[in-house]
Amino acid sequence: MISIQSSNWIKNLEKGSHLCCIYESDDEHQTLLKSILAQGIERGDKVLYIVDSHFAKIVLEYLLKSGTNLKPFMEMGQLKIINSSEGYSQENNFNSNVITKLLQYETERALSEGFRSLQITSEMPWTLQGLLGTEQLRKYDAKLNEFLPHKNCSAICLYDARRFEPEVLLNVLETHPNVIFKNEIFNNYYYLTHRDLSEKNHSAITLQNWLENLKARKQAEDDLQHLAKAVKMSMDSIVISNLNGEIINANDATLRMFEIEEKDDLVGKNLFSFIMPESDEKAFQNMEKVLRKGHLRNIENNIRTKTGNEVPVETNIDLMKNKDGTPVGFIGITKDITQRKYVDEKLKESEEKYRTLIDASPEAITLIGLDGTLLDCNEVIEKIMGTQKNKLIGKSFVELNLFGKEDISRLLEFIPKAKNGESCSSIDLPIQYGKVKGWVEVFSAPLKKNNKVHALHLIARDITERKQAEEGMKRRLMRFKLDEGKIYLVQEPVSSISLEAFKDLLKVGYHGVVISRTPEKFFKKSDIKDVFEFLWLAEINGDNTLLPKISKLKNKLEKLPKKSIIFIDRLDYLIFKNGFRKTLSFIHDLREFAYFDGHIIIMSIDPSTLGEQELRSLEKECDEIESMLEKKKLPKEQFKILRFIYEENLIGVKPSYTNLGSELGISKPTVRKRIRLLISAGYVLEIEKGRNKLVELTEMGRNLFLK
Repeated sequence: MISIQSSNWIKNLEKGSHLCCIYESDDEHQTLLKSILAQGIERGDKVLYIVDSHFAKIVLEYLLKSGTNLKPFMEMGQLKIINSSEGYSQENNFNSNVITKLLQYETERALSEGFRSLQITSEMPWTLQGLLGTEQLRKYDAKLNEFLPHKNCSAICLYDARRFEPEVLLNVLETHPNVIFKNEIFNNYYYLTHRDLSEKNHSAITLQNWLENLKARKQAEDDLQHLAKAVKMSMDSIVISNLNGEIINANDATLRMFEIEEKDDLVGKNLFSFIMPESDEKAFQNMEKVLRKGHLRNIENNIRTKTGNEVPVETNIDLMKNKDGTPVGFIGITKDITQRKYVDEKLKESEEKYRTLIDASPEAITLIGLDGTLLDCNEVIEKIMGTQKNKLIGKSFVELNLFGKEDISRLLEFIPKAKNGESCSSIDLPIQYGKVKGWVEVFSAPLKKNNKVHALHLIARDITERKQAEEGMKRRLMRFKLDEGKIYLVQEPVSSISLEAFKDLLKVGYHGVVISRTPEKFFKKSDIKDVFEFLWLAEINGDNTLLPKISKLKNKLEKLPKKSIIFIDRLDYLIFKNGFRKTLSFIHDLREFAYFDGHIIIMSIDPSTLGEQELRSLEKECDEIESMLEKKKLPKEQFKILRFIYEENLIGVKPSYTNLGSELGISKPTVRKRIRLLISAGYVLEIEKGRNKLVELTEMGRNLFLK
């Protein structure tokens, strides 16, 4: 490896670059050439050095004397020296086609030999030899600017300013996008593209280019003035220092921060003299970090002003480098954080009060992230889980195993709703920890930062006793076991058990909706005393009508209040209109819909309208209604009469004694005797209509036929 300290522009030279280097002394040329050749080799490029043979010997000798031996790289083929007459002329004429063919050939060869790219370094004094065709040099350079960007090749042209006339160097500036002068690289404002150079009106284009450069320079000066003004007006301290920490320059905010009136009293002083003694060691360590990393952010220190006041500050420091990449100093931007520290202290006090309230609460309180991770909890959760909260924090809420899988899904629904700004009503959930089972009512409260939700409080209140009381009341009032969040299927030719179950739920205060093909007047005759909403499934438009389409039904159900009781009468009619598969898919969706909104859905269907396999598919998705009544056993002959009356009542008929006798094949005296027994037992009512006596079942009688 060649040990030479090189300029950054050489280290970072990109493929396709075309540069000219203008030097004014032998020492400058030597330094420049060593860096160019060395860095090309270290980058893994093949280096092609084009120079006249006499000058090549001189170069190799003074490079060797300075400790740079290039012969090993020449022997291995990474460095190749070509005589300028061989590279640039043919039969004593300058020929651009020969040169471009040479570049193409050497580039392909370098890549085939495993090198990264080809770097061409050319000494340009050969152009002074008066070869025919030299006037084509400018056009050749312009052509090279089109050739290089598309190739794995870069070109560096070296010009000795002592040997070239200024007019020639002005032409050189026009054809090179980048210029190196005094070991610094410049974006060349005077560069003209190949297209511009090929235009006939060259002077007009040059003039336009210069005028645009003047405009760009003025814009740069304006930008610099604006930046200087911004620095001057900044409320934050901005300080420039050397590597020893001695202040070179500072803005007005720095004077105010350090309580110094004149900048001269600040410049030359060491930054460390303003840092509190207890922070000295930390400050020196931070400076060392900046030297290693190039920057350091959000450093908090306490500084001491000229009058002795102590001020908490936050500083960002960047390392300043010259164009060679050598560190020369630091630039620091410092903010007075006295107010922020005060606010932080108040927030800390507030958080302590908040923590006291949370831990003293009898309710279980958790803080969960938007990914469902437990971020914090109070002591109630610790007692429930039987472990310290530091072992719980960081776990997924699912891992706590306090709720069932479906209930967890309901809880996690709070998160997207909170993020979207939707209000979230409380939900009742069964909970189990160990062998203890109960119920909790869960509330959610979003936690916002910068007006964005970033976490969620979940507050669980024990409602086990309330639930038990509600369940007890329901048991006393209801004849069926029906749970919120479930759907039930009743197989019956005519809606009876399903209707009775619906009436039960209306009695205990549920909002009820009937969706049926049967007209509303039938339900009004069915002894329903509570208010309910009715939707008639019909192919016509009108008040309280609904097209028998699954999509229409979904839209309607989504608008219902939570915890409604929904009675879908004649599910077989929906199947007829929409097809079995589509209706079954709808029932799949109904399960989730009922669960998340706490609805109870009862569906009746005539089993004779479907095949056995279709019925089994429906049964898998639905629960069966269970009766909570204790059924009494009756003699078969009396039960036979009750069943006949029940079936007739279902279709709105009250049979007479004569009807009973003729249909059941029983004599009138026997019918009369058995009816008297059923009336006395409270199962049957006798109604006189003219000369006829009609019968109907009491509620107690109807209950015998409920599952």
